[in-house]
Amino acid sequence: DRFYKTVKGMEKMKEGSVRCHNCYELRLREAAILAKTENFDYFTTTLTISPHKNSQILNEIGQRVADEVGVKHLPSDFKKKNGYKRSVELSLMFGMYRQDYCGCIFSKMEREEFLERYRHSIAHVLAKAMIELYGEEVQYAIGPQIEDGAYYDFLVPKNLSEEDFPAIENKMREIIKRREDWTREELSRENALKLFAKQKFKKELIEDLPESEIISVYHTGSDFVDLCRGPHVENSQELMNVAFQVKSVSGAYWRGDEHRDQLQRVYLFVYPDKNALKEHLKWLQEAQERDHKKLGKELDLFMFDETAPGMPYWLPRGWKMYQALLQYSR
Repeated sequence: DRFYKTVKGMEKMKEGSVRCHNCYELRLREAAILAKTENFDYFTTTLTISPHKNSQILNEIGQRVADEVGVKHLPSDFKKKNGYKRSVELSLMFGMYRQDYCGCIFSKMEREEFLERYRHSIAHVLAKAMIELYGEEVQYAIGPQIEDGAYYDFLVPKNLSEEDFPAIENKMREIIKRREDWTREELSRENALKLFAKQKFKKELIEDLPESEIISVYHTGSDFVDLCRGPHVENSQELMNVAFQVKSVSGAYWRGDEHRDQLQRVYLFVYPDKNALKEHLKWLQEAQERDHKKLGKELDLFMFDETAPGMPYWLPRGWKMYQALLQYSR
């Protein structure tokens, strides 16, 4: 509420402008006050997913807040210049309070664009993790973002199960912590086919593209590349605060054709932070508890049988309830 009051009337300003600076100062001041209250020696921020990257302006704001509150400020690019390990060592040595995210979301449109960007990027991280876990023979097909996360289709030399989920998640976190750069490259059709010579699904997608289509790929670090229009994050560190969890694995035919390869589709929950993911999982649990198929069986209201797929057979208690509802509605 305080943020929206601070930036009232600035809704049409672009990201990275005064509205972001006001938000930054408001929230950084709270970090400084907390650092002071808790007897931390420093406060800082990395703003890993912030839309504004002007570290000079951010550092000026940070220093002004530091002078007013009376606690030392480390510059916003400290972590980048000193490395993650060094940052953690100093955190343990000196004590730092750090806020690591930007909460500047004005509209559903901005939020959806942001969700698409990092969810799509997480799908690429999943593909890279699968190759590192199960070898170069892994064939990766498509991996779009979806409503609650993302998925990717694979041809993998083993049947995946829930027992594999922790290893996949840990490998993804390991990849993100490498802080690798993401680079976009445009290729000719010939060079793209050469690049994906061992990936039959990518080759098919390239061959089916119109002649006028711009073919672009995204490199994650130096050892993984995927055919993609984008957009994506600029560096894996932007995904550090993203919360994800392997949801499930299921079968999927390539391009929905039962006569083609049967792939394994790995689904992911992907949310901006741990709290958002936790809330979603809680909602799913509550929805499962309210599932009519579950309640109908538990309360002896109705039953299902293969003699009439999808149609319930009313049991005495259920039929009595149904008639009562009909009478009430009349």
